[in-house]
Amino acid sequence: MAKYFIHNNEQELTRGHELLNNVPDDWTIVEYQNPGDQADISDAALAIESETGLGISGHPSIVVQLNLFDRLYKEDGTKNTDIKSLQWRCIHVQLTWSWEDIQNEMDAYVSLNEEAQVALLAESP
Repeated sequence: MAKYFIHNNEQELTRGHELLNNVPDDWTIVEYQNPGDQADISDAALAIESETGLGISGHPSIVVQLNLFDRLYKEDGTKNTDIKSLQWRCIHVQLTWSWEDIQNEMDAYVSLNEEAQVALLAESP
């Protein structure tokens, strides 16, 4: 599963945080802006947006596939309590976070999706 860490180098380096220096091996690092062109989005970032169908909503951020519910009912009309799919998400990252915090944020995103599914199913006929 592809995982991208999106950054604009300047923020991480000027604020002295260590996110960029400690990126886990299974993440791809993508600089959001081309060097010297503050308004331009890098070709790598554009390729990720094209691949995922997402707009990168800020930096630093992560672009990951998470296993999420995407519908209340199955095709047979029964309530969907178990069918999930991998879905791309762009999640803003705080510069003060560690990579453990980032993993916790991804886990929390999945948990909130599950809680919302349960709540919506409880309200539906």
